[in-house]
Amino acid sequence: MESIYLHNREFVNFNRVPSLSKSEAIPEWLLYIFIATVFSKEIGTVFLFGIEYDTIGYTFSILYFIYYLNRLHISGYIIAFALFLLINSILAKTYLSLSFSPFFKQWVPLSLILITTFDFISRCDNIKRVFRAYMKVSYYTAIIGIVQLLVKFLFGIKLLTDYSFYFIDSVAREPSHYASIILPACVCSIMTFKTNKLRNAVIILATLGTFSTTAYAVLMVMLVIIYLNPVYLLLILPFLYFIYQNVLLGYDKFSDRISSMNLYFSGTNMDNITNGTSLSFITNYETAEFSVKQSPLIGSGLGGHEEMYHRYFSNSSFRHYYLYGLNSLSGHSLIIRIFSEWGLLGTGFYIFFQIKTLILNSGTFHRVISIACLSHFLCKFLKLGGYFDYGTPFFAILMWLNYQDYRRYMRVKRK
Repeated sequence: MESIYLHNREFVNFNRVPSLSKSEAIPEWLLYIFIATVFSKEIGTVFLFGIEYDTIGYTFSILYFIYYLNRLHISGYIIAFALFLLINSILAKTYLSLSFSPFFKQWVPLSLILITTFDFISRCDNIKRVFRAYMKVSYYTAIIGIVQLLVKFLFGIKLLTDYSFYFIDSVAREPSHYASIILPACVCSIMTFKTNKLRNAVIILATLGTFSTTAYAVLMVMLVIIYLNPVYLLLILPFLYFIYQNVLLGYDKFSDRISSMNLYFSGTNMDNITNGTSLSFITNYETAEFSVKQSPLIGSGLGGHEEMYHRYFSNSSFRHYYLYGLNSLSGHSLIIRIFSEWGLLGTGFYIFFQIKTLILNSGTFHRVISIACLSHFLCKFLKLGGYFDYGTPFFAILMWLNYQDYRRYMRVKRK
């Protein structure tokens, strides 16, 4: 039976990963709680002993792990990945004389969330059911974001977040943070617009309403990926250039970032760069470069970027600048952090994973899920460096299981 997105918007149950009895299958209400953890980073976060703790997402993973402890379906690939990070980080910390404490703060929750996410999605009827639930929750958060913006504009009342500008941030502290979660839903909405016009229009509107430069840049790239047809490209590229020249460059915040980058490349001191986003990118990239020069293959190990940041700027006057240390914990973006903490070996693995799981030439819904999930990682390529926030483990596992499902589908089709 083909695993496609039908015109009546029903997902076909192609295969379970792995096959489970009905008593072990995930009920609908639990599926939506699980999807809610993808969006819960900021509305559910409290500080415990100096650590950000997502009371919704982390608590769900811990309770799920305990409940299914003796029945967990643990992928050998996840075990191998966790062991790679463990061995890589031990070697890096020892070689560079770095603290092990930041490593355990990252490795333990990351491993736990990956294991529980894989098991949970495996217990669902199929990958499409999970993505459909994600689309529905995205739709609800998009409505919240639009209502939130209207209430803020008309009555000056802030709902859920303290963000003051007239941008949509919904359940996140900043619009760009929300964009990283809803971008896959937006991409799916573009690719399947006719299947549910109201839902898809609301999701696209909410994404555009974030006015996030990162979101806009990723959407431009995704449009090129979606419409690989040369004729479509000839039509889209002039439009994208027009948007860049007449919209983005006319946006003060974006122009300020461009000006700050020009200052940096002209050789000015970092103390003279006032745009936080540009400075964050520059300082964290230089730190990553420093880490790889010190330890080319394995980097600084999981959680080592921040310590290398302070080591790199230890004799610099920049230490006294008020923006010193900005995003030094997260590395500004996921690719910078991976480059810094995993080294050339880990960065190569990460890029290989993205290419390997990308499905471009398929008439099935696997292509939609694959390209949609890719948009999340392209977003974190530019901004946000957390390993297990804003749904990163969810989209990674979804990409992998979607790829595995597609391979099984193709094997069945050939027979």
